[in-house]
Amino acid sequence: MAVTVQWGPKSFVVSPGQVVPVRDLTTGYSRKSETNNDTSGQPTTNTTGLELQQVKFSTTYMIAAGVDPITEIADWKSHFGKQYPLILNGQQFGPDLMELVSVDFSNLKLDNNGRILSMDAAISFEEFVPQTTSVDQKKEQQQSDAGTAEGAMSAAPSTAEKAAKKETPAR
Repeated sequence: MAVTVQWGPKSFVVSPGQVVPVRDLTTGYSRKSETNNDTSGQPTTNTTGLELQQVKFSTTYMIAAGVDPITEIADWKSHFGKQYPLILNGQQFGPDLMELVSVDFSNLKLDNNGRILSMDAAISFEEFVPQTTSVDQKKEQQQSDAGTAEGAMSAAPSTAEKAAKKETPAR
């Protein structure tokens, strides 16, 4: 069995018993920037880094190739919110973790009984970056702690306040 691409439990394989090909693989990088209005007449653009990397590809699921398309629809739905590395040819491809962003199913072929015989799937992943605590969230937490008995008991002057007090001459 030759696994061409793997993302967590999802494998794209080419073997005698199962064929799930990867087609139209795309990725890229783009600059992340902010534009501010400057009243002096010169527009300012601040480059703040790179946008999150995206990886997209498509595949075909066919009963004749050893895969039940209806099972794949339910399986992909269960993977939203999960992050795994994307493995291509046995090596990590792209960022450490990729999160499933969307799966679009199209070109469904049905038999006379309404059973799905084959379908195409367009799969999109985006680089996963864990959420960090912002300065505002830290201040909010400190303010909520200050109103508690534990917050009052642990209240103390800052190092700068202590230094300023030492510099004040005695009368």
